[in-house]
Amino acid sequence: MGKIKNQIRRVAISIIATSILFISFGSAQERAVKMEKPAKKNAVLHNPSQLSPTSGTVFNKFPRHTVLRWSKVDGAASYMVEVEYNDSKWEPSVLTSTGKATIYKFDFVGKQSGRWRVWAVGPDGNESKKSAWWGFKYTK
Repeated sequence: MGKIKNQIRRVAISIIATSILFISFGSAQERAVKMEKPAKKNAVLHNPSQLSPTSGTVFNKFPRHTVLRWSKVDGAASYMVEVEYNDSKWEPSVLTSTGKATIYKFDFVGKQSGRWRVWAVGPDGNESKKSAWWGFKYTK
């Protein structure tokens, strides 16, 4: 009777161990299917094209209401805009998200030079290349 109990225990332990392995790691077929799935690629975003103000624009107006415009990028969830001003050296003025808008309105900080650039951000947080800096100047 003792031998039978030991055999039953071994079989039970073997069944439990196999069940745990199967639950933890899945069947060989399931593991193969998981390994065959291609890795998800992040979409490559093109950088937006700046439209206005064109680089080198001089504004002779006050107040300094400024409107930046750029092209829409397919697959972009939002855009980031960076603006800097030059008061003997380039200083950050604005770094902001515009959501899906392809326009950004603001009042520039002073009678001086400024520059701006923009880039797209995908839904996965992937960013396009930043556009080149485009410069402008306010004389008043």
